[in-house]
Amino acid sequence: MSMSKSPTHETRVTRVPFLRKASVAIAEKLKPATRRSSVRKTYETAQQRQKQLQRSKPFQFVFTYTCYLLLLAFVYFVLIGRPLWGGTVWYIYVLFEYRLTFVGGTAIFVGLASFYAFGPLLVLFERPAPEVLAGTGNDDTPRLPPAPFVGPSLELQPDPAILERKPPKNDTALLIPCYKSAGLLPATLEHALKVFPATSIFILANGNSPTPLDNTEEVCNTFGVNHVWIPVGSKIVAQYVGAYVARSFPFQLLIDDDCLLPPNFPIVSERLTGRIKCLGYTLASIGEGRSRGTWCQQAQDLEYKLSGLQRLFAGKIGSATFPHGAIVLWETEFLIRTFKEHPGFSVSEDWFFGHVARELGSRIIMCSSVFVETETPSSVFFASGGSRGGFGEMTVFKQRFKRWNFFFVNGCYYNLAYILFSWKLGWWEIGAKLFVLQEVYETFLYLITPIVLPVSFFVRPTYTAYLFAATLGLYFLNAMIFNELHLRFAGRTVSRSMLIFYYMPFKFALTFVNVASCWWSLWQYAKYFAKRHPRIIEDEKAVGVVLRIEEDAENAQGGKEVFDSGAVGRPLSQISTRSYQSSRSSHRSGHSGNRPRRLTVTAIPVDIVRDPFDVDPLERVMTADGAPDVWIEGVETPDVHFNARQMESSSACWVENRSLGRSGGNKPKVRRLSEALAPVVEFEEREDEEEFGLGQYIYYGV
Repeated sequence: MSMSKSPTHETRVTRVPFLRKASVAIAEKLKPATRRSSVRKTYETAQQRQKQLQRSKPFQFVFTYTCYLLLLAFVYFVLIGRPLWGGTVWYIYVLFEYRLTFVGGTAIFVGLASFYAFGPLLVLFERPAPEVLAGTGNDDTPRLPPAPFVGPSLELQPDPAILERKPPKNDTALLIPCYKSAGLLPATLEHALKVFPATSIFILANGNSPTPLDNTEEVCNTFGVNHVWIPVGSKIVAQYVGAYVARSFPFQLLIDDDCLLPPNFPIVSERLTGRIKCLGYTLASIGEGRSRGTWCQQAQDLEYKLSGLQRLFAGKIGSATFPHGAIVLWETEFLIRTFKEHPGFSVSEDWFFGHVARELGSRIIMCSSVFVETETPSSVFFASGGSRGGFGEMTVFKQRFKRWNFFFVNGCYYNLAYILFSWKLGWWEIGAKLFVLQEVYETFLYLITPIVLPVSFFVRPTYTAYLFAATLGLYFLNAMIFNELHLRFAGRTVSRSMLIFYYMPFKFALTFVNVASCWWSLWQYAKYFAKRHPRIIEDEKAVGVVLRIEEDAENAQGGKEVFDSGAVGRPLSQISTRSYQSSRSSHRSGHSGNRPRRLTVTAIPVDIVRDPFDVDPLERVMTADGAPDVWIEGVETPDVHFNARQMESSSACWVENRSLGRSGGNKPKVRRLSEALAPVVEFEEREDEEEFGLGQYIYYGV
């Protein structure tokens, strides 16, 4: 199987058109007719389900006030009881005063608190990700692989400076759902473009309007990124649509509109293997203008970092309960599966993502080599006017009382069901359930605090005061060790003065906010669940948007058969296995006759900032010390072959066949061509030719 053999067909180099429309730039057609039919069927089912879920206004009224009545009856007849019986509160007093060993009971409480507080301190954050060399980001050139490529008959040794550059991550899409965030996005995109090419970034603007609510699209046009308007005001619906919009990418990174990606942000998609389909990143809180912010924001900074360490520890011994909702990396197909099982609640959607992912058999781990910055509320209870863009609230109280903590009590049902009936993680389930149990335990403490704490102070006031102070001291010691050891190692310490004088009062206040929010949410559940909430795939509007995008993508192709539309709208670093297999299946079934089918491979020249296809086909391309421009991975299917049509002498490159399934036992050879690298080279698949074995094709500029 020699590459020097003259091919049957003449060379033809074409130019791939680049379209900015997100509906075209988005999706690789994976069996387009079948997929579109599947989405349409889901849409029709959602229409029927939407009608079934409708509840009349009278029913909602009766349901709401019946729940109110039952809750009041529980408080009176169960907790108070008198004059019918003593009541739960009275019998708790009797137990504490006469029956239980008070000291022994508190020892159990302190022991559990110590384990959950100090256990995560047994692990350290990862070493900080290396800084990016000047001129190596996506704002200047594509990122290059970190090691030399070694082929069967060729070995390249790039300059050591080249080896330090990060590998290309054009297999990952960046999805940013936003709501009236034109003011926030410039800073977010400025940082994102240092990590991702513009064609891999998708702004998912949403709102309850058929037309955009602000000038977010103009901001996107300025930065050259994709903009998608979703006429449904819901973050989770925007994420659902985005998952389909960027389905051609094997991986998707979802971030909030105020997250600032550092220049050395690692896209660790290689960690998503085996049972791991979901990965979170550690967060850091910042103030306005990337300052350290107020003491309130610095206290949240410590909280976020400590939460990241706890999730890191949980992921190492089992699975984190859920990743931070602000930033999470998913395997695309698994994310779409997760959406299909997601209950669809717009509140605490990130918690339900984690719950469903674990139920489907995915471990959730953390990457802690960077801290992704996100802006947080500047005060606990009162704000001095103004409003934050996106999904943010102005105060910590509003953020947690009304949104973060809303499903604490309801989540106990899902957690207990998971502990008892979900065992898809194998032995990792033990560690995972340990931290799921922690959530149940903490919620139980919040619910009983209004009863047990007053009774404890009444029965043993001095001992309870000492115990309360000791608990605060325990968590203060935990925070001090974390700051002086873990954060110092990571170079991200917080202010000692804030930690000493502010952090514990801050946590003390938030503890009672959590207690109050649990009881408030119980009252609000009556109104919330009076309406039935469809799952995402039962939401007619959400599925309808996806269906329109699928149809727009088909129309944009002009009826042409394109098996690798990933070349349109993003720098291509891989040939899609699935798109190729779909072409192969149709070929074997005889639908295409004898017409050869094309698989277009895009070679991306260097020094292209916005539009990698906006380049003269004969423009000369130079790289330092023979470093590879693009690494293109083919499909490792040994029984199908390409005919590599010989390029003219004006196309300077090396094409290396790294096939795993070559016939005849001949060693593959490398053919060097001459002058300039063309943007697009085509390979045809024909059953009667085996001149160039199927495998991994590496394209080198000279």
